Amino acid sequence: TGEAKVSYRLMPSSATNFVGRANYLSKLEEIFTAQSSKNCTRPVAVLCAMGGMGKSQIGLKFAETRRRL
Repeated sequence: TGEAKVSYRLMPSSATNFVGRANYLSKLEEIFTAQSSKNCTRPVAVLCAMGGMGKSQIGLKFAETRRRL
């Protein structure tokens, strides 16, 4: 009784026609790499824009291609 139940969910794939946005992906990598090398803190990044601008796709592409971070 009282044990936490852990459930796992597969991450959705990013769009197959994802192009551009390399500047956003490199900035995210810079943030996560620089922060994680300092004093063992967990970095956080926030993507802000109006709806439909591709924030979720940028996040998914970053997670797919930078799993090692």
